[in-house]
Amino acid sequence: MEVAMSTKIITVGFLTLCSAVLFTSAIGKILAGQHRNSQIVKEYGITQRHLNTVTTVCLPFLEFALAVSLFIPALHPWSRYAVAGLFFLFGTMQAFTLARGKVSDCGCWGTLSSQDLGWGQVFRNWSIAAILAFVPFSEVKTFLSEGSSSTLALAVSITIAYLVVANRYFTPQTPTQGVNHVHESPIHS
Repeated sequence: MEVAMSTKIITVGFLTLCSAVLFTSAIGKILAGQHRNSQIVKEYGITQRHLNTVTTVCLPFLEFALAVSLFIPALHPWSRYAVAGLFFLFGTMQAFTLARGKVSDCGCWGTLSSQDLGWGQVFRNWSIAAILAFVPFSEVKTFLSEGSSSTLALAVSITIAYLVVANRYFTPQTPTQGVNHVHESPIHS
């Protein structure tokens, strides 16, 4: 019984983490603005104006909708498969960009963080996609609907922990201005 409950908690925790990642990514892209997102999408090779505009405008809203859909029991397992497809698509676009020898900003978090695109992001996205697509989540739908208060508590706890870590990671560290310790001398009496 404990193993089954632990598996359910880990599963719901993983779905919550995926949801938080998508939500944070959507917010970052919205804050970055359409012009910046358009530049990043062009770096990925989507240069046709119409397709670039549609991708730039729709992607943050798609990420947000999928983040929410992971917690709606009636949408399981399809929401999980849709999120897996999105992470697979992200990884594939990144792999094609790297294979063409392009060095670009990952664009994963909009303006919240800037990091160069690398094979680590490809592996991360494909791993998340594989877990979502192939690991059996047979009792998640029942657990989400039956244990709504415990699910909500777990979701809130994981989201708070994620936001604390994300805030620490994404907040730029600025040096203290106006303090110059080089010229300080000890006070003599």
